[in-house]
Amino acid sequence: MKDTPIRVRFNIPYYPEHASTYLDQVVSGDEAKADQAAALLQRYSLGSQVFLTGNCSSAILMSLIIADVRAGDEVIVSSYTFVTVVNAIRLLGGVPVYADIESASMNLDAMDVERRITAKTKSIIFMSYGGDSTGLAPIKALAVAHDLLLIEDAAYGYMMEDVATSRPVGTIGDMACMSFDRTKPYQCVQGGALIVNNANLIDKAHDIYNYGTNRSAHMAGHTAYYEWVSLGFKFQMNALNACVLTAVLQQSQEIKQMLWGIYQHYSDMIHECPWYGVQPQYTNQFLLVCSTPEVREALKKLLLDQGVQAFSHYEPLHVSPYGKAFCDGALPVTEVASKKVLRLPFYPGLNAEDQAHVCEALKLANAGLSATYPAEISQLEDRM
Repeated sequence: MKDTPIRVRFNIPYYPEHASTYLDQVVSGDEAKADQAAALLQRYSLGSQVFLTGNCSSAILMSLIIADVRAGDEVIVSSYTFVTVVNAIRLLGGVPVYADIESASMNLDAMDVERRITAKTKSIIFMSYGGDSTGLAPIKALAVAHDLLLIEDAAYGYMMEDVATSRPVGTIGDMACMSFDRTKPYQCVQGGALIVNNANLIDKAHDIYNYGTNRSAHMAGHTAYYEWVSLGFKFQMNALNACVLTAVLQQSQEIKQMLWGIYQHYSDMIHECPWYGVQPQYTNQFLLVCSTPEVREALKKLLLDQGVQAFSHYEPLHVSPYGKAFCDGALPVTEVASKKVLRLPFYPGLNAEDQAHVCEALKLANAGLSATYPAEISQLEDRM
């Protein structure tokens, strides 16, 4: 039997039409549009210092170097995250300390974080899952109380607002790392950014960003020449990606409106049922939370049978072959919640016809689930 052709892909990168014009300008030697991306991000981040990086993973590594993470230092992090976050800790000799998450937000649980703070703790990395920063405020309070640097992993955070402070996600921690990878709704093929909100870290960040030299001080006229002054690396984003990012950032509001329209359409058409719940608020991805891991896998296959790609997300690092060496026990919420998440297609440019097909595919999938998992209905009735 042949596989059903894919009708609605999980993600298709969106590029503003004028991005190609900017690319032509860069290839011709004019990098003015590439230089605008950092300024646009700085405006978004309320004036914080912005460093464009080759990807979000580079931004994470750069932030940890700024935080002076060294051999034996502990960094508290979610196990439910992308592997390069923890790889960056290990590359510096640091020790990742996994903390559990809250099932509703999939973000770090402040109570569990607090009990894992020790004299060796250097930093906390808080991932805003899908751009939702729920729970960040108590984590920041812990960081302040224990004199720890707080790094926001805001890979999905661009154009999201922190509800507690009404500030843009990425402007609350000492530093924040963003992704503009092609898998994100705001993307430049591949790219990232480090936002430095703590003014005391800016000079150090410039040295590390400039290969470990004081080039920035020299260019500002503070030194006669520049020299090697610290650990550093080539973290910079190239001009081709940067000019595409400029085009995307210029169209941020239009992209947000497109995403908001898709979210509203899905929310109107997709309702909680015995087999899955629907995310209660807007984020930069659209999630279903299934009742069991088995239901998730069945639903994913049923959608694929209708030509709709839907994917799970991170596999917890603390149970992985390499990552389990840094785990001192179970993370029960992480282990259960991570196996229930299913992400639907959600990207700028997803047209109304394809949105409708996703919703119709879900209706047909529900019929299949009811035949295979009738117990889920009786379990729901028992709880009512």
